[in-house]
Amino acid sequence: MFKEHDEQRRTSADEDASRGDDEYPKAFVAKKPGSSISGEEVQKFIEERLAKHKWLTAGVSFIDAIPRTASGKVIRRELPRADEPATVATNKL
Repeated sequence: MFKEHDEQRRTSADEDASRGDDEYPKAFVAKKPGSSISGEEVQKFIEERLAKHKWLTAGVSFIDAIPRTASGKVIRRELPRADEPATVATNKL
């Protein structure tokens, strides 16, 4: 779904488990150079296209790069957690 947006380079979605038993989707976005996209724009983009239970209720974090394995899968354990700054993720490839 995120691939349809022009101003993002890579994205990943995860859930924020620190907020209790329910699932709270959160997006991690690596912007294209020079992009001015905001978290509100990403949330609106998702809300226009997905069901309410998939909305980004835990918010949007912008990071330098989405951590990926050599085969291109997202390394979720390396995504920033709620108590970490959102710019710590780096691409190891």
